[in-house]
Amino acid sequence: MNKLSLIPLTAALMAGPAQGEGAIDTLHRLIDGEEVDNAVWIPFELVTPDNIEAYLRRN
Repeated sequence: MNKLSLIPLTAALMAGPAQGEGAIDTLHRLIDGEEVDNAVWIPFELVTPDNIEAYLRRN
């Protein structure tokens, strides 16, 4: 059993490469003078008690 499995979990957002890529892409667009939305939606993975074991096996 992984130690993370012992932590009471309601839900967590797991960051991955998409967060960094989205941030850098938005930064480049700003530097290039392009307009960007006030809110930039970047994909995330919601980890819950129902899927934490699968997440831990992958990572």
